[in-house]
Amino acid sequence: MIQDTEHAARSESTLAPQGVGARDRSSRQKRAKQTVPSPRSEGVRGERVRLLLARAISTETSRLSVLDPKDVLYLFLGSRRAMRRIGALWDCDLSLKGNRVYARTREGVFLLPFVRAVREVADLLADPHFVPASQGILVNLRHCKELDLQGRLLGVVAGHQSGSRVFDWITLSKRGLRLLLERLRPPRRARGIPSSSPVSDL
Repeated sequence: MIQDTEHAARSESTLAPQGVGARDRSSRQKRAKQTVPSPRSEGVRGERVRLLLARAISTETSRLSVLDPKDVLYLFLGSRRAMRRIGALWDCDLSLKGNRVYARTREGVFLLPFVRAVREVADLLADPHFVPASQGILVNLRHCKELDLQGRLLGVVAGHQSGSRVFDWITLSKRGLRLLLERLRPPRRARGIPSSSPVSDL
């Protein structure tokens, strides 16, 4: 009796349409793919490394340098309009191209060959320390140590000499000064809300 039942089951499986098993396998494979997260969603692939490829303008070479954005003092266009706002010890009369983006570091001035706009670099870095100083200039607040409000001059430390700081001075536009102050000023507290700082609680 048991043998008859097993034989009937085998005969029923052979009579089943061949497409049914294939559909079942494909549906199971689809469900398995949906449950396994892709490497891109987990951040294993597709993440952009926020470093800058650059070429030193002081040397004629095909070699590229890899710049850490934290080491960049400011980014600027090589246009005359942007250059007039930069007061620096390095030779600002270098033959720079007005439509190209350059990076100033303490090691010198570098061309960024793969970008065409300062805004493009800002979007690439997504770093709140970089603030527009004027049209065509983006300064790194990590290296800004002095601010002349009356003259709208921002002092960027470019090095040290005889124990004193050496500055590159950036003339801020009115909008650049406003954006800088908005970034540096502490947030305003709403009226009627007591301060929650540790000193006030003592």
